[in-house]
Amino acid sequence: MFLKNDAIWLRALEPTDVPFLYAMENDASVWNAGSNIQPFSAASLRNYVENQQGDLFADKQLRLVVCLAGADTPVGLVDLYDFSPRHLHAWVAVLVAPSLRGKGIAKMALDLLADYVFHFLHLRLLMAMVAADNVASLRLFEAAGYKQCGLFPKFYVRDVGTADAVCLQLSAL
Repeated sequence: MFLKNDAIWLRALEPTDVPFLYAMENDASVWNAGSNIQPFSAASLRNYVENQQGDLFADKQLRLVVCLAGADTPVGLVDLYDFSPRHLHAWVAVLVAPSLRGKGIAKMALDLLADYVFHFLHLRLLMAMVAADNVASLRLFEAAGYKQCGLFPKFYVRDVGTADAVCLQLSAL
């Protein structure tokens, strides 16, 4: 079955996930890896959860909640975004609660997501953008089978200076 293994499962967002989203999205320590420049309100996150269509083709994105097997409590998020229905590819991001990082949860989530998008949704390519100095994330994506395919110098603006970005891809072919 897609989206599930012996250790974790991936499920759709529910309104009860808003407090978890609030904590994850407002963790400024991970903002350098994305595009957040300000905190999200609980109201805006609730609106996001309630108004998503739940259709990758309509929303052009899919956010799934990572849960430990046998539980419904969120421990992470895995996202498909900038989905291209014409070219059958999407960008991917993963984030696990700080207390559970380094336990293999993110890799399992990436593996389940890849299985789902390649065998059920029939996408042909997943891509990720990772700061070149984020060694843990680079190792994670490479362990999940992603291959480096490009370098973007000075892609990320930091409090002090810039950081290069590494583009990685995983192909269904």
